[in-house]
Amino acid sequence: MEDFVNDKIRERLKHHYHDFTVKQFVEQMNTGKFCSSKAACRIHGKSCKALRAALHCAGPPCTDWSTQWHNHLKRLGPTYLVTLIWMSQRLLIREVCVLHENVAAFDVSLLQMVLGSVYAIFSHVYDAQELGWPSSRKRRITLLVRKDCLLHIVVPWNEFVSSCNRIVGCSWHTYMVANASELSSELQWARQRASSLYQLTDEQLWEALTVEGNAHGICPTELHALYMTSVYSQALNASELRRLFLYIELAKSEGSSLEHLHCYVTQDPIDHPQGSVSTILQTVIKSGGAMWSYTHCRWLTPSELFMSQRFVVDSSISSFQETSFLMRAREGRTRNDLFHQCGNSMNVEVVALGILWSLFLVETSAPIELNSFMRGLLALQRGGRRDDVSDSE
Repeated sequence: MEDFVNDKIRERLKHHYHDFTVKQFVEQMNTGKFCSSKAACRIHGKSCKALRAALHCAGPPCTDWSTQWHNHLKRLGPTYLVTLIWMSQRLLIREVCVLHENVAAFDVSLLQMVLGSVYAIFSHVYDAQELGWPSSRKRRITLLVRKDCLLHIVVPWNEFVSSCNRIVGCSWHTYMVANASELSSELQWARQRASSLYQLTDEQLWEALTVEGNAHGICPTELHALYMTSVYSQALNASELRRLFLYIELAKSEGSSLEHLHCYVTQDPIDHPQGSVSTILQTVIKSGGAMWSYTHCRWLTPSELFMSQRFVVDSSISSFQETSFLMRAREGRTRNDLFHQCGNSMNVEVVALGILWSLFLVETSAPIELNSFMRGLLALQRGGRRDDVSDSE
């Protein structure tokens, strides 16, 4: 996104954006000179214009409104500039409908200040589990419709999305279906890390567990007992094993059943006591690294986490004949790339509700051409171009 701002302005903003007020940013964007409609294109190797979409769906960075950043520092965060450029792009391109996704704490008044003169804005905080699926991802979904095109809202956005609520009838254990190939790949990834306990001799192992245990008041024998639980626990490093131990002890101290315990072994339970004993999978975050399942004695794989956000990763449960392009593209991408994508992704079905609302419950003078929209979806699924999809399809 930053490529749409010329180098001089970008460098000035990066180093001095804390000196500007939101009002000053808005005034600058309204001049039409804040950013360009063109940027260097990696596909064509030249400067290309950003095209107007039938329906623009996006989730600008959430860092600036996250609990860790905004609640503690109370100032503009490191990705604020990207959000401003994204909004400026909407003023330039002016799609009829825009679907915006971000964390629940996102400041909607910012959208009102920048885009309120052009768009009617409808916002609602929705959790994926409200659709009946055993995974949580509370996000603010905001729909924007161009005022000069808006004729009639058949059903308000918040009423429509609430009408789709369903009761959860299963637990997150449903997602634990990774095949042998992926499990083998995950185990190999963990074992190859230089810090993995798998790399140590018996003598070195006891030394590592003793040092880690003594530093945190834990008996090394107890850590060793947990280490012996599975081949996956033996692939953790000492600090991950210690964190897992503390999450288990925390759940026990609260009198909770361990059947549904799942936690990030990369987070310290003292600072992040978010180890969950719920049947609902806690929110996937990109910095999580590994979400451990106590019952399964292993962490969830990237494909299992993608499934928790409704991505189709198995052709056997898809209406398409091919596996999702997202997983087809795994070759050449690191394991961390996939995990980061899991943490950054929108929940597919929640976004689908926004698309349905925009297509069928918003009457505009410039309606979205359904054939064109579906052609684009099919092309995206296949990893090809819109022109490659026939009308009959």
